[in-house]
Amino acid sequence: MGCNHDSLVVENWVIKKLSNRCYVTRRQDNFKCRITTIYGPTYDVKKDEFLLELHESFSSWDGPCIIGGTLTW
Repeated sequence: MGCNHDSLVVENWVIKKLSNRCYVTRRQDNFKCRITTIYGPTYDVKKDEFLLELHESFSSWDGPCIIGGTLTW
């Protein structure tokens, strides 16, 4: 995950086992957003852990989000 530091200020990073979050502020107008990258498991054995982490992530932020991700094998 990366950003153009001329346009955005990175306020905080949160690194988790199955996702990473970056809180940014746009310099132009002070707009705040969270960018989340998800690394979801493809096997059922980690499904509960994955859903618990996502629930914690999205219940702690009520602002705009950008979400992207991949499946891990």
